[in-house]
Amino acid sequence: MALATSHGRTLGAELAALVTDAEEHEWWRNAKQAAVRLQADPERWEDYLREADDWDGTVTDGLGSHVSEWPEYAEERA
Repeated sequence: MALATSHGRTLGAELAALVTDAEEHEWWRNAKQAAVRLQADPERWEDYLREADDWDGTVTDGLGSHVSEWPEYAEERA
């Protein structure tokens, strides 16, 4: 209860936040373990890095930003 009070939350909200934090921690732990397994196979790791480079190329593909294409959306978000 002291933790909930220190965060300005109800006990239920604090418990929900703790569960969410635990789930996120578990997700990242699993992701890190998967990366370690992938790196253990040099061929698969190189395939992964090549694919990541391909996706990174889409960021600089010459297309405009969402702001220039949909200024009304950017104004709503400001």
